[in-house]
Amino acid sequence: MMIQATVPTAFGLFFTSWYLQPALLLAGAVTTATILTMYIAFSRGWVSRIFLSLVPLFYIAFIVTVLALQLE
Repeated sequence: MMIQATVPTAFGLFFTSWYLQPALLLAGAVTTATILTMYIAFSRGWVSRIFLSLVPLFYIAFIVTVLALQLE
């Protein structure tokens, strides 16, 4: 099953154009920032219910930024 999952994906990655729109780049940056924040929090033991309830603020900031800058 590994070959059936990876080979078509590899062909799709190699043979498609890579035009990333600003909103997609921003989404990648927000996701990376969220992952790094959670990694640091978990590795240092800072995780609490309050912390986890504030993590979606990254995505709310993303939505506000996309709407404010009218990115597509």
